Amino acid sequence: MKTNRLILFIFLLTSIISQAQTTTYGDSKPEEFEFLPYEGSRIIQGFRVDMGNEKFCIVYSKPDKGITPDTVFIQEYKKDGLEWKQNIKGKRSSKHTIFIWGKRGGFFTDNTKTGIAYTAFSEEDLKTGDRFIVGYFILYKNTVFTIEEDKNGHMKKSDNFEQIPLHAKERILDAFSKLDKWSK
Repeated sequence: MKTNRLILFIFLLTSIISQAQTTTYGDSKPEEFEFLPYEGSRIIQGFRVDMGNEKFCIVYSKPDKGITPDTVFIQEYKKDGLEWKQNIKGKRSSKHTIFIWGKRGGFFTDNTKTGIAYTAFSEEDLKTGDRFIVGYFILYKNTVFTIEEDKNGHMKKSDNFEQIPLHAKERILDAFSKLDKWSK
């Protein structure tokens, strides 16, 4: 009797573990994304997302140095079989230099298990060291969203920001409020 219960317990535990989905999110060296057909001439930052049955690469790239206005290309690629297909393409340009804050961001899933990635960025003057804007690039459902704050404390959200589900917006806004935006 004990043996049967033990076998049943092990079977149930194995079944539960095999259905669990583990998500990993982490930044990688830019050269690890050179195989992707990214826009621009150089990769600034790249992230890998592994949701078990779905794999993504998020790439931030720029054109050659010295090109004005400064531009960052925002791209997400999803693995489809053996190929990587681009499903998000966006860009941001500025008269100031755009920096991607590699370790300041995150990834989570919404109620439907759709991934939401966000990465901090800033716009700065290289000569004076002044920082003008700090924000998040938010990637969700094949779209780029932004939230940003200027040095006077004025917050601005992209026009499409309201499309993000309430619980996800709250989580992003909470992380953004805790971001140390102005110290260097």
